[in-house]
Amino acid sequence: MTKRSKEAIAQRRQALLSAAQTPRFPSVFISYCRKDKVIAKALADDLSAAGVPVWWDREIYPGDDFHNAIVAALDKAHAVIVIWSADSAASPWVRDEARRAARQRKLITLYVPGFDPADIPLGFGDHHCESIEDRERLIATLIARHATAA
Repeated sequence: MTKRSKEAIAQRRQALLSAAQTPRFPSVFISYCRKDKVIAKALADDLSAAGVPVWWDREIYPGDDFHNAIVAALDKAHAVIVIWSADSAASPWVRDEARRAARQRKLITLYVPGFDPADIPLGFGDHHCESIEDRERLIATLIARHATAA
């Protein structure tokens, strides 16, 4: 085997190792209103089961600074999923999280059954919004976003 062949094999091996270590999905932050906790948990569970790294405020522990933990997680996430409902649309926290995600160009918006997307708060109506029930579409969105970011 020539030196050139050995180098080519080493480069392919390194490329394969690198590809194997690259996550398929971006890390995700879920923003929701407390009244929608059951819906948010189901989404977090489904995304986690699909291999998506998920952060939501259930990972804040007693004694943690709530504001700082949320800001750090929002800034670290590659994508921010906002779950719009009547309650979250009225929540200053959810609107602030959505605003920060939009400024960072990582906002993904979903709506719960029974919520009219026309009721999405001002400033977010120009973001395409999908039903939270369409998990396949959400997964495809995350894969596409991650591929373009890589």
